[in-house]
Amino acid sequence: HCPCCGSRLVRLTDEADHYCLNENCYGRRLAGLIYFASKPAMNIETLGEKVVEEFFSLGYLKDFTDIYSLYKYRSELENLEGFGEKSISVLLDNIEKSKNNELSKVITALGIRFVGTKVSKILSKKFGSLENLMNASKEELVAIRDIGERTADSIVSYFKNNYELVNKLINCGVNPIEIVNNKSNDLFAGMTFVLTGKLPTLTRDEATKIIEAKGGNVSSSVSKKTTYVLLGEDAGSKRDKA
Repeated sequence: HCPCCGSRLVRLTDEADHYCLNENCYGRRLAGLIYFASKPAMNIETLGEKVVEEFFSLGYLKDFTDIYSLYKYRSELENLEGFGEKSISVLLDNIEKSKNNELSKVITALGIRFVGTKVSKILSKKFGSLENLMNASKEELVAIRDIGERTADSIVSYFKNNYELVNKLINCGVNPIEIVNNKSNDLFAGMTFVLTGKLPTLTRDEATKIIEAKGGNVSSSVSKKTTYVLLGEDAGSKRDKA
């Protein structure tokens, strides 16, 4: 049973994890808020896990759109123990800055099942805006490389159940548009790279950004679709498989 709401947990076929299916579960709602503000998602600095928990328990946050209404309670928040005028001012500034995040980070922040940072980037480039993605059909989604039926079903189901919530987020000013640079270098278009080992001059993230900026795709595992394996120090099983 769920330790937060007591609902019976469910283990899906072929999966090891157990899930709470209660959408009103305290724990699920809180975890969603924490993830929305986290570094892989909207990266709202100073809105960490403990701050989210406190604001949630006090009723200031019910869903992620409430983050963009916190300015309405500025004086109340400044009077909370452990905060103050300066810290709340910095927090509100960071929240405002997050409205300028790129589309892929916003898609990641929604917490759609099976949609992590990699899939979010693919969706961002394909659809260009939240509105377009919200109205995408399953057929459109499965036609995209690296988007399977399970992921497509999850995306369609999410927007069907959260259409008003995402529209509310857009109305809060979180509405990025993917900017396509037609002059970009497509040197790696159609190629798939796998990175392994410690690279001498770049981090994995830096190398990934360079490859994706030039139209390439980065995968975590070697397969028949792999074009190149980029080897660093202490490369292991991925080199052997290649």
